Amino acid sequence: MLENNSETLLRLAQNCSIKEDDSGDEIGDLLPTLIQIFLTIKLGWLAGFYKIIPQKDSKGLNIFVGKFSLPVLIFVSLANLDFSNVNWSFLLAITISKSIIFV
Repeated sequence: MLENNSETLLRLAQNCSIKEDDSGDEIGDLLPTLIQIFLTIKLGWLAGFYKIIPQKDSKGLNIFVGKFSLPVLIFVSLANLDFSNVNWSFLLAITISKSIIFV
């Protein structure tokens, strides 16, 4: 299952860097990832609702995810990203718009 998640994350990172001239099925690639994300969120909510994970354990789990898992996931995704396929004008436009909104 971990192997499948790594492949899915790599495919998602590659999809985010595809230029306009690529004629792939982006929605077909994105839908399984979205389903997996929302299913994970729902399972986490159910675990809290039915007290499968106690409140004190959830705090430790949140710290682990926030300080270890997500940074490693971002690092691995960036390490595997092919920067020659990145649409730099789109990335620049997103950076400028977020800077305007948050500053």
